[in-house]
Amino acid sequence: MNSTGLIWEEPWIPYVVSFKPSPIIADSPPYPSYRLVRNLFLDGSNLWNVRLLYEMFPHSVVQEIRKIHFSHIPQPKKLFSCPSKSGNFTSRSAYLTDIASRCSHAAQNSTFSWNYIWNAKIHNRHKLLLWRIIIDLLPTKAKLNSFFPLNDLLCPICGLENESANHLFIRCPFLLQIWFTSKWNLCLNPFINEPIKDCIALVLKENGNLLPSEILREEFVVYVAIICDIMWKNRNLITHGSSPPSLQDSLRILSSSASTHWNSELAKSTTSGKIVVHSWTKPPKNWLKVNSDCSFSNGQASCVFIIRNCNGSILLAHSSIHLCHDPLTVESIAVREACNFIANAKLKNVMFELDLLNAILFIKDHSSAIHWTASHLIHETQKFWGLRSKLKFRFCSRNANYAAHNLAKWSFSSVFCGFIPVNCLPLPCFGDRGSPIGDKFNSYC
Repeated sequence: MNSTGLIWEEPWIPYVVSFKPSPIIADSPPYPSYRLVRNLFLDGSNLWNVRLLYEMFPHSVVQEIRKIHFSHIPQPKKLFSCPSKSGNFTSRSAYLTDIASRCSHAAQNSTFSWNYIWNAKIHNRHKLLLWRIIIDLLPTKAKLNSFFPLNDLLCPICGLENESANHLFIRCPFLLQIWFTSKWNLCLNPFINEPIKDCIALVLKENGNLLPSEILREEFVVYVAIICDIMWKNRNLITHGSSPPSLQDSLRILSSSASTHWNSELAKSTTSGKIVVHSWTKPPKNWLKVNSDCSFSNGQASCVFIIRNCNGSILLAHSSIHLCHDPLTVESIAVREACNFIANAKLKNVMFELDLLNAILFIKDHSSAIHWTASHLIHETQKFWGLRSKLKFRFCSRNANYAAHNLAKWSFSSVFCGFIPVNCLPLPCFGDRGSPIGDKFNSYC
């Protein structure tokens, strides 16, 4: 974003396409003393003058402006293409921008995180099937009827409702029987009125609350994909005049296929070395460990970091509230705040642990293509790391980041900002392998 841009004449707010701000009082002339975006900063800093923003703009506009974060280190001016992840203009970003404006299904599904599908531990053919279900590309009778009239729209499996993606994969009685008699013993009745896109997102979302552990969620995703595949195959068999398997035969096919796919995915994880330590460990003697995390929802986020010593005792915890566009930016802010504190406290032997793999990869690899909204924050952390050779950054699982994760959720719900006294920390912060006793930070400064 260009800080020398004109406030009232240029569309300078990212993600709000072609939007030019207007004064909070529509009939009043623009503020003559504030022409440039940099006039909205606090004197001598890169921080927004929040009081001034609320005086000049409507609340909704202020929320979008405050999601823009600047680096404390001067950055060269660059042009960014908002639809592109890297910020560079590409043919792909131009195509997606154009098709989103012309295709209703693209606009409706623009908020769906497609990485939920592409990163799922399922066969590529199943990923493609789920993708086609979500954007309604399967040639169901309801879909074909939108192009040319059909005499028969009923589901070929049950014959009770018109065949659509929502019916075939959520409401069909045959599907309900498969789920209820499977090893999961799941009743889909509470979900029959939900869009198929939302149901799939609920299942695929990592670190969600649907199942008690990540390993169970991944196995459940395999079952979802295979059941969708079985339903589509049975539908095609009936449509083309063949006899589909019975319910008992379908259950045997499901059990065998799911077991084969799941064991294959487990073997891949083991041979590729992707299994990581799933519990917090103490740092070496005379070292400190920083765990940071965030809680992000609807543009608002809580960033926290916790510092612990070699005994596992919590020395310090900090929380802050921000407005942001995406989780990577929030995680980057949490790391930057921890780095700033370490620099001010002049600490030397410090290791960082994050449960966001992308942030770690971007910090360690200077050649990685970082999302442009967080690039300046990552570069600031890289420069901080380059000046301090005894800092270490590494990835950890969600279970190993349990204390920071729970503190972020507590901070988000309580809207707490600032340093948190150890005796005021919520109990879940002491639920990992760290010491249940706090310690004084003064002796480490």
